[in-house]
Amino acid sequence: MIALMAWRSLWRNARRSSATVAAMTLAVFMLIFYSGLSAGMMTRMQSKLLDFGLGDAQAFHPGYRGSPSIYERIDDVPNVLRALDDASFNAAPRLLGSGLAAAGKSSAGVRLYGVDLEREPKVSKIPEALARGVWLTADDHSGAVIGARIAKQLGVDVGAELIVLSQAADGSMANDLYRVAGVLKPLSEEIDRGGVFITEPAFRELMVTPDGAHQLVIRLPPGARTPEQLDREVTRMRALIPTLDAPTWRQINPGIASMLESAQGALVVMMSVVYLAIGIVILNAMLMAVFERIREFGVLKALGFGPRFVFTLILVEAMLQASVAAILGALLSAPVNWYMVHHGLVLEGMAGVGMMGVSMDAVWRSEVSAATYIAPIALLFTFVILATIVPALRAALTVPAESMRHT
Repeated sequence: MIALMAWRSLWRNARRSSATVAAMTLAVFMLIFYSGLSAGMMTRMQSKLLDFGLGDAQAFHPGYRGSPSIYERIDDVPNVLRALDDASFNAAPRLLGSGLAAAGKSSAGVRLYGVDLEREPKVSKIPEALARGVWLTADDHSGAVIGARIAKQLGVDVGAELIVLSQAADGSMANDLYRVAGVLKPLSEEIDRGGVFITEPAFRELMVTPDGAHQLVIRLPPGARTPEQLDREVTRMRALIPTLDAPTWRQINPGIASMLESAQGALVVMMSVVYLAIGIVILNAMLMAVFERIREFGVLKALGFGPRFVFTLILVEAMLQASVAAILGALLSAPVNWYMVHHGLVLEGMAGVGMMGVSMDAVWRSEVSAATYIAPIALLFTFVILATIVPALRAALTVPAESMRHT
């Protein structure tokens, strides 16, 4: 009975009820849309960090991170890799160095990566992230794959020659001529601005490093999803390589890790601000409705309906409006979210722009889950209830004798 009375009461002033529902619907639609868009961006940023460079964790010689040096290498790499393989961890060694790359009249500082062609695809998607050209091959020791910005800075493309100069581990001058085999898509600040990938044998020959590795990129078993599972796997990994420094990606890049962790909290704050404005609209609308119906509430109480009934009636009216808005907002956002998941928003101006060391994509896609819909709708009902308490109390505390004299 209360629901039927509440529904009929709403449409006594159809214009006001429609405006209130429209405002709530717009808020729900925009927040569902933004929630999916934000989740997509955060997921893509983390995916780029892990899949295109950092991995889930890394391992170094204990002195390397404090003072990176070509001399601080991990010894006995084959046995370390074997131990990680046996424990279901994918790992790939990398040789790291720095130098100067030149092409024509242009030159720039570069970061050299010597990669294991067999193991690298197991820990990263860099071999798949080519904008042009092809990835390195075992029989091509003169090939190099370079970052997007360094290619533009040097004015080179696939097939161009690249001179690399550095200092070898034995103190001699390291120099060699390479052919650009491929150019990468925008991935990260470090790779885009100066990344030069060559094969492991080519690096060892250039830098005179016959053994060891500077870095191991490690991926945890795919079954580890929850924080507890991840912590357990990291502890297990470190037990296998106790003599090495083995930070997780969060320890290597704490800035972006903190941003990703706080993203959900920031989204809730933004939703709360929007719904606070909607709450003011609801409060005003419900107070006006209560003021107009003072005599009605007096009659109800004179007929024996208690304060609880009147309070519930006003609350149900507000909840009905919120329910209609939630349904409409969810229905309107569904096709938009489908488009954003499958096609995305094209932002050519954002392509390659760095954010916390990660290069943004030209296409911004959403990631939609049940939480994308549940969180905005649940928060809507919370604010609607809070905004309705004062008008509902005002109606519930109406004195029949005084309300009958109200005009």
